[in-house]
Amino acid sequence: MSRGIRALAALIAFSLVALTIALMLLISVQIIMRYIVGKSIPWSLEVAQILFIWIVFLGAALAVEKKQFAAMELLASRLPGWWSRRVIFMLIAAFAVAFGWLAFRYIGQTAQQRLTMTGVPSTIIYVAPIVASLLMVIFALRIVLDTAPEGDAHASIAPDQ
Repeated sequence: MSRGIRALAALIAFSLVALTIALMLLISVQIIMRYIVGKSIPWSLEVAQILFIWIVFLGAALAVEKKQFAAMELLASRLPGWWSRRVIFMLIAAFAVAFGWLAFRYIGQTAQQRLTMTGVPSTIIYVAPIVASLLMVIFALRIVLDTAPEGDAHASIAPDQ
């Protein structure tokens, strides 16, 4: 794996940890404020939703890079290892392109909208699938291009050890 891809994956992993910590802290403070102080933080639900959406999409992209996702076993089991990996990751890349394109189109439809409590543009939510799609394409294509030639026993879709 190239150093650039490895650095990108490490950056995503670090971001996921930071976002998860921020989400846990926000929810904890909200619980304390609501049940102990008696007042809630009005914007906390929106921020928690934004954090969760970004965690899900970045986590999905990292799962592609780590090959730790629900594999398409029905198709994968019918193809030789080398082709299995190629086909599966090309399908993932194609899905990511389609998904990213739809998210990009949706941004155009919601560009003027703002979230109710925070006033943040709603595009912050729809940028997450676009970023994740780009990352998934990068990771999937890297796996396809790095796939060993036919006959290599290590060319399965199993996660790298």
